[in-house]
Amino acid sequence: MDYFSGEKHGYISDVAVSKSVEGRGIGRMLLEAAESWARSNGYRLLTLYVFSANARARRVYERYGFQPEVVKYVKLIGQNSKAKDLKPGRADLQTPQATLVERPMKRICVFCGSSPGSSPEYLRAAHELGEALVRRSMELVYGGGRVGMMAEIARTVTKGGGKVIGVIPRDLVERGVALTELPDLRVVGSMHERKALMAELSDGFIALPGGLGTIEEFLEVVTWAQLGIHPKPCRLLNVKNYYGRLMDFLEHAVSENFVEAEHRSMILVDEDAESLLRRLETYCPPLIDKAKWTLGLSKDE
Repeated sequence: MDYFSGEKHGYISDVAVSKSVEGRGIGRMLLEAAESWARSNGYRLLTLYVFSANARARRVYERYGFQPEVVKYVKLIGQNSKAKDLKPGRADLQTPQATLVERPMKRICVFCGSSPGSSPEYLRAAHELGEALVRRSMELVYGGGRVGMMAEIARTVTKGGGKVIGVIPRDLVERGVALTELPDLRVVGSMHERKALMAELSDGFIALPGGLGTIEEFLEVVTWAQLGIHPKPCRLLNVKNYYGRLMDFLEHAVSENFVEAEHRSMILVDEDAESLLRRLETYCPPLIDKAKWTLGLSKDE
């Protein structure tokens, strides 16, 4: 229990991953598991300790959503300490703490179908996600359509008092597809401009079930993330296991060495809107270098 705030405060004394499995996302999974456990048990703050000499670890933890805060002073008084950067008599050595904080998610881009799908569960999922966005005061960025799941989520957010930004090519406006009553409907010249503007406006991306356009749009922003173009989270809302076979295919691509496991791990899947948005807020982008991985597969290297 935190003495000053009276809230439950969790501490992680150390995170260690064997060198033989470094770079596979195991550290991230350990931190996510610790955070999940702490959240489910009512903890409001999570702190881990990092030795001042370990600059790499501090950079990694900051990428994972931890922020440097208080400084703690330590002094070596025992004979069997394994802390290599602590020296007898060095009472002035500082050990930074890092506290996990949720990154602000103001606008969420949602890719979804212009069709309602074959089951009422699809429209229900769009409606529930819209309500969840409103509860969290998150703005919706979407493709500007007035049909299918696109219309359902946009109208749900608008009805709940939330803000919606629609982005749609002029050609589709002329065909009567646009939700023209939107106060903020941005008309662009092409599909390429549409995707670029949606990505620029958004802090994270979610794909509801949809067709070829939905899948293409989502995988493009994932590709940009693996190339380091942006650090934004990409999530699938897996209604009725709609994306189950897509994930199976991506696992197959990993096994055939066309996708790195760390890149595959960037796509997280959830079946619940609230849980998905919570994970979106605490997303920790992996430290990856696709060029280095690709060159490492070359027989000439």
